[in-house]
Amino acid sequence: DRYILSFIRAFVNYAIHQCFLEPNQILANMSKIIHLPSIIVHGSLDTVCPLEQASLLHENWPNSELWIIEGAGHSCREAAIANALVEATNNLKTLERRRLGETK
Repeated sequence: DRYILSFIRAFVNYAIHQCFLEPNQILANMSKIIHLPSIIVHGSLDTVCPLEQASLLHENWPNSELWIIEGAGHSCREAAIANALVEATNNLKTLERRRLGETK
């Protein structure tokens, strides 16, 4: 299947290049986003991104919540992850509307 082959090529390319990130690049630049609210959605069975990395990000981002989705992996195509992402997005939208003084 062409989709699967394309996906694998992209995944391998990112893996070979360490996702095009320098070591500690995200944590070293937290000052740029630390003021923003965030909800980190992470599957408890994610084998692509270790839970320890999500926990470390959360520990260094005071304005964040960490939602661990039990029994879910990495894919946003999993119902539990997709539902959590929709809920997180709606929560952040509500938070932003309150910040702007909107009543909707």
